[in-house]
Amino acid sequence: MKALPAPARVDGDALPSARGRRATGNADGASGAGFAAALVLLTGLAVATGAGLGLTLGEIRLPEPDDAVVSAVEARYGEGVSLVRMEPVVANLREPSDTWVRVDAALILEGVEPEAAGTLAAEIAGDTLAWLRTLPLARLEGASGLAFLREDLAERAHTRSDGRVREVVIETLVVQ
Repeated sequence: MKALPAPARVDGDALPSARGRRATGNADGASGAGFAAALVLLTGLAVATGAGLGLTLGEIRLPEPDDAVVSAVEARYGEGVSLVRMEPVVANLREPSDTWVRVDAALILEGVEPEAAGTLAAEIAGDTLAWLRTLPLARLEGASGLAFLREDLAERAHTRSDGRVREVVIETLVVQ
């Protein structure tokens, strides 16, 4: 068995002592206080920025149809029609199942009371959700896919409303 060499002796003066570091001043202590001050400052800045953004975004509302839009709808379809926006419909597609689609649409209704219009829009949104979950992505691709979507949504809405939906207007379609 081989013997290990003896540890080398170190003089006391070769290693700095703790007392020597304190006496000469330590840059680590100063940078620790600076780091803490910077951390507190940045945290306060982040809180103020988040609060300001929250107040700003909290004031944003979806616009209701203005008089110009209502008059344009009435000019095209005649009196007694109304424009009702559906809630956005978000669903995953059948194939591939990790693909999501969001449809924002509006309904042009004829002869529907304002109280019943919201209920009808919610029912049509539910039908739209159920139907979107059965589609493969290939059915939504291209201009023909958009035309297919628009025609099928209009047919389903027309059936659900007993003919009171004149048209379904697709405002946005996002596939992710």
